[in-house]
Amino acid sequence: MYTYADDTTLIITALDLPALQVLAQKDLTSLIKYFHQNNLVPNPTKTNYSIFYPHSSQSIQLTIQTTTLKQNKQAPLLGITVQDDLKHHRTVSNIIRKLQPTIQSLRYANKLLPTRTLRDLYYTHIYPHLIGNISIWGTSNTKKTYIQPLIRIQKRIIRLIKNVTPRTHTRPLMTELKILNLTSLYTHRVCAEMHPFIYPQTQLNRPEHNHDYIPTAHIHDYPTRHSQRQHFYIPNKPHKHIRARPSAHTMDHTTEQNTRTWNSIPHRIRTITGLKAFMAELKSYLLEQQALG
Repeated sequence: MYTYADDTTLIITALDLPALQVLAQKDLTSLIKYFHQNNLVPNPTKTNYSIFYPHSSQSIQLTIQTTTLKQNKQAPLLGITVQDDLKHHRTVSNIIRKLQPTIQSLRYANKLLPTRTLRDLYYTHIYPHLIGNISIWGTSNTKKTYIQPLIRIQKRIIRLIKNVTPRTHTRPLMTELKILNLTSLYTHRVCAEMHPFIYPQTQLNRPEHNHDYIPTAHIHDYPTRHSQRQHFYIPNKPHKHIRARPSAHTMDHTTEQNTRTWNSIPHRIRTITGLKAFMAELKSYLLEQQALG
């Protein structure tokens, strides 16, 4: 269960749809009872549900008292749009929509303001939208089709900041402005999110998170190439025709993607224990890689 302000989200799993309906209705009824006992009034018309798997036209029936809830294919949750196919096209579209007013303002501002001020405006009005939950919807793969519209939007913004023609190559412009492109920004934010779990420190008044990264050296009793490079463990995916054996070491999709991203950066950067120094050094490295193409 995730609770934020006046929004509460239940995540329920079951082996099949009939079991899912029974369990979901039971948990929903318990939650509504808790609300009533604490003088909170649920709004059935704003409550909906999505089924993520199996992805089909099948549905279940959930009710709050006499109101039947609506099944939605997508729903907003903490800044992103959760789609029932677990893709991120709608989230990317929403980010582009939010950026449009600022883009329009830059068309006029770049004729009046210096580049330094325009760069400050980028970090004030553009950057927060690009990094918001990017570790969830972002990718380091520039060939992913869903991310292409946002990549083009960022390039357009960079050209506006420098007040150059629409077909100007943006790689040297980003190097000059010291701005990370979208895929490099994903790597930077994911690694910054992982760093406190790789080098944990005592944190007060902070919730616990379920990040679980396993060093490769803890998997094997003998030194391997990956363990000597201080990589973190990623399970080998079996071929489709080979039946997978049960393993005690499992990873969900996000943890696996984060681990691959962490392993992709140089060892000298991964060994920096201070978060601020780590982020600065990583950004310098990513800017160098951008310049090289």
